[in-house]
Amino acid sequence: MKKLVCLCLALLTVFALAACGEPASGNDTTAPASALPEVTDTQAPETIPFDTVEKKDYGGYEFRILYPATDHCEKDFEAENINGEVQNDSVYTRNNAVETRLNIKILLSVAENADAVISEVNKQYTSGDTNYDMFGGHRSLLALSYQGKLYDLKKIDAFDFDGPWWDANYNDTMTINGSLYSAVGDLSVASMLFVSSMTFNKKLMDDSNIAYPYDKVRNMQWTYDELYEIVKDYGSDVNGGGMKLEDDLYSIVGWSYESGFSLFYSSGFTFMNRTPDGRYEVDFDAEIATDLITRANDLWHTPFALCYNASGDTEHAKLYNVFASGRALFSDICLSKIGRFYSDMSDDYGIVPVPMMNADQDRYYSYCGYTIPVTLTTSNIPDPEMTGTVIEALAKASYTMVTPNIFEIVTKTRNVRDADSPEMVEIIFRNRFYDVAHFYSLQTLGSFGRDLINVNNAGTATRLKAGRSAATKEWEKIQQAYDAQSAG
Repeated sequence: MKKLVCLCLALLTVFALAACGEPASGNDTTAPASALPEVTDTQAPETIPFDTVEKKDYGGYEFRILYPATDHCEKDFEAENINGEVQNDSVYTRNNAVETRLNIKILLSVAENADAVISEVNKQYTSGDTNYDMFGGHRSLLALSYQGKLYDLKKIDAFDFDGPWWDANYNDTMTINGSLYSAVGDLSVASMLFVSSMTFNKKLMDDSNIAYPYDKVRNMQWTYDELYEIVKDYGSDVNGGGMKLEDDLYSIVGWSYESGFSLFYSSGFTFMNRTPDGRYEVDFDAEIATDLITRANDLWHTPFALCYNASGDTEHAKLYNVFASGRALFSDICLSKIGRFYSDMSDDYGIVPVPMMNADQDRYYSYCGYTIPVTLTTSNIPDPEMTGTVIEALAKASYTMVTPNIFEIVTKTRNVRDADSPEMVEIIFRNRFYDVAHFYSLQTLGSFGRDLINVNNAGTATRLKAGRSAATKEWEKIQQAYDAQSAG
């Protein structure tokens, strides 16, 4: 909270000016050091980060960004003027500050989806033309990393990846053979919000004399067992005709494409292990994986829980309306969807991290879906240092001018009714978690949690055995490609 207060003061100043932004094995569920670095210290630095950006004159250079429209990711940079909307105004102020400091013009182009971004990267690499300086896209772009098409960001001196405006959890995890070809940081609001959380209905908690979980979160006591005890018998088939979205009272609701992973990965479990030479290998304890998925599955198959498997905007609305209408005690929901589905909710609600699977964990682990936009550039950009300087400036400016408003962006309201949830939101997005097997969508293992919960945990041992074999072969080819590129 200290950081948020300090940064909010900095943000007010900016708006005023604008008016006249070595590793353990995957067998250990408490976070291998290589894949799961310590969470970045989020205390406010003594110096406002953007103030350290050196003033430069790039002669009005047009810095071109291509971003996918998927899940409205373009809002990370799209802001033509001040319009009173929290994210828009924060992004506009940040963009304007960077443009002024470096004498550039930020130009955003929006691609239909990540595949369209990949197509443009391939075109730029093949033709030699540099139509764009920076790209955003999700995990499908990772394949470009070992194809020689992306620039190793660690070779650009302008980047300070030790700064809290970068997500050390992603950047360290995705560093392979000492190289990093995509990064995640505060310059992307979407990357901070495409992360699992839990909301709880305060009225229903009060009615049942259940204490809000905030203090348990702070005291590192918010665990799977605590959640399970609350939800195992809660709920009601109101009309006696079987549980229906439109009528009944649920203990917890979630969408399987997110909730199928969030509890499993809240343990910090990874299917991969970092080797001493900076490579990765498929290496995990099947018994631990089985225990974790069994427990997650048990919760989602309590009598009044719902892990919904339908897709599409209409089905999303049906699912989350259960919580929004006051008929679910908890919801497992991506932060980015809270404002979309709960902004008009009558009952007060709170936000907390997904609980730790084990009480002895060192921290909370917030599952981050592989559709988050990652930042990258092509290997043939003409001036890597200028590109890095602009991206670094955007990240620092975001940390100063956008991140302090993240709770309002999440909830889409300036009228905060809850003094605790902003603190919880920061805990959530500063503890984002990434499993290499999941982000590279390795066979069977990449979708393990969701697949098992959808079939009520049937065939776990068989899936893990087959997954180990298939994923090992798949990853060996990827690692060999990285090795050849490093030797190159």
